[in-house]
Amino acid sequence: VVFAGLLYSRVLPPQVAGVKLMVGLLICVQLFFTARQIYRTDRAPTPAADRSADAADQPPTPRFAIPTGLPFRIIAALMVVVVSWQASATPEFALTAVPSDVTGAAFGLVGLGLLGLGLTEEPLKAGMFLITMITGFEMYYAAVEPALAVIALLAVMDFAIALGACYLAVIRALPDRSAAK
Repeated sequence: VVFAGLLYSRVLPPQVAGVKLMVGLLICVQLFFTARQIYRTDRAPTPAADRSADAADQPPTPRFAIPTGLPFRIIAALMVVVVSWQASATPEFALTAVPSDVTGAAFGLVGLGLLGLGLTEEPLKAGMFLITMITGFEMYYAAVEPALAVIALLAVMDFAIALGACYLAVIRALPDRSAAK
């Protein structure tokens, strides 16, 4: 978020870039508290009898286990970074009003956001990747249309996406209430 705010300051007036930075920080706080709430509901303490039965059924997990899909995700992310770097260096894709490093960051954010959306099904992560993708689009679009109304509408859209992702994540983490009927 801080780096995105610094990149915004390259294409927007400093006051507007500061507002975009504050919006991003508020979204991060919203996502943090939602993730914290979900973590508490997922890790609710179980009675002692249930704990001993669960522990006997499952082998102990190693402390530093590497997830199965991690190497693929790293290689895919590196490929997106290389493609976005190449695309930003190509004159056909570059905008004259946008510095090349901002163009590269915009392509990278859009590409990584799309990659993350394709690899996750959790609402909170999908919301974060969607916000990442839209942040890249906003950086690229701010040079084309620097009107304050458009920038404000995009900030409201970021808030709405974060709110929707947080709502869906909390609803998904709730226990199934259909069995209580």
